[in-house]
Amino acid sequence: MFTNLKADVARTAAYIDLAGFVEHHNLLTFYSVQFFAYNTACRAIVTPYIRYDAIGAATGLAGLSDKDDDFCHKTRLVWIPESLRDHMESYEAHLKQVKAHCSHTPALLQEPCLFLDSENQLCLVRPKRIEPFLKRYLNVEVNTHRRFLRTQLIERSCPPEVVDAFMGHWNAGEEPFGVFSSFSLDQYVRTLRTYL
Repeated sequence: MFTNLKADVARTAAYIDLAGFVEHHNLLTFYSVQFFAYNTACRAIVTPYIRYDAIGAATGLAGLSDKDDDFCHKTRLVWIPESLRDHMESYEAHLKQVKAHCSHTPALLQEPCLFLDSENQLCLVRPKRIEPFLKRYLNVEVNTHRRFLRTQLIERSCPPEVVDAFMGHWNAGEEPFGVFSSFSLDQYVRTLRTYL
């Protein structure tokens, strides 16, 4: 998927009309969302992406609330690898330019990623809008990356507690990032660097 998608993003960068730009932007947005998903195991939520400025500059860690309730006990820390951070920074600069040239509501200004419709109007990135792109490149469901990542980490002998923390799998009172937890963030990132 990524090989073909990267080639299509590069090919459509030479757009000559508005339709070509819309195609390029949408492929770039889809690439960005998938790059993020396959590095963070983010669930298929309302907007499966975070703002670049939400990432800690020194640590590369960011909070991700992709399955939560009012108590936020499922909010987890995700490590954003350097290559993804670089891409997110570039995508944010691109999106800033797109927002400057499109009409939109103030709420859309806060969105970290957006698609364009055929009339060059900004539209929200939602699982239902991601599905057609996935069908085009890989023909899988929007949460398939989570099963893939979990399986790969387990098969590579990644420690189970790291896999569970990475996936956001724990019960109330077992949060690895809780105040009284002995879970080591430094070790977590070192382990992810090795296995992810």
